[in-house]
Amino acid sequence: MTVFRPSIQSQKMIHRRRDNFFIFVLIIFGSIFVFLILISSTAFIPWFVVDKIEIQGNRIISGEILDKAVYRELNQRIFWFVPKRSIFLIGTHGMARNILKEFPKLSEVKIDRSGFKSLRVIVSERNFTGLWCLGDVVDCFLVDEEGIAYEKFPQGVSTADLLVLKNSNSPKILERFIELPVYVEVLRSVSFLAGISFNVAEFNFISSNEYIFILKDGGKIMLGDNFYFELINKLPLLLKEYDWKTGGDFEYVDLRFPNKAFVK
Repeated sequence: MTVFRPSIQSQKMIHRRRDNFFIFVLIIFGSIFVFLILISSTAFIPWFVVDKIEIQGNRIISGEILDKAVYRELNQRIFWFVPKRSIFLIGTHGMARNILKEFPKLSEVKIDRSGFKSLRVIVSERNFTGLWCLGDVVDCFLVDEEGIAYEKFPQGVSTADLLVLKNSNSPKILERFIELPVYVEVLRSVSFLAGISFNVAEFNFISSNEYIFILKDGGKIMLGDNFYFELINKLPLLLKEYDWKTGGDFEYVDLRFPNKAFVK
């Protein structure tokens, strides 16, 4: 039986390749380590530290408050001891996400570099459109143009001149009152009704096929399906056969059926 035994030269070659591999691995990891040390050290060198923040787009939230929030993000630590304030360590997308979480009143935050040591923070604030309330207007939240709740409404403040929104759900921060396409139709209908002196005090979302506008004088306008929102625009024409007085001299108008208006 023939037994293969590697030659001394072959064994040396194997050891040499193994040693070369270990050296290569050490060089790679050493280079990465040195690179991380160099980048981390820039957080402590004034030449590379962000020293200017420019806030744009804010209307209600003060620039000083947003400025402090950005600096808090810059002082967050990497590896427990290296702050992110170096221009080489800033993660603008993560910073923007964190600021959005901290300020629900903001709908969008963009952060970019406006100079070697400067950051530009562009924010968009939500626009108030109504109050999403539970029960007898006790627990209410401000709602923006997309139907998203973003801030708790203070108790004890009058809601007489505000649009109150109700459904079967309890309002929560950053929850949506109703689907966006439907809410767009609601706001458009409220605006149209105000133009013909039907001032809406409350909108009730009962179900996907039942909506009720409650007017400030106590009258009601009932809709049955998303499609029938367009009947709001035809309301003056549909009421023409009735003794209609501007301001809504009726108990209710039922628009749950196409091209017909039942009035009481």
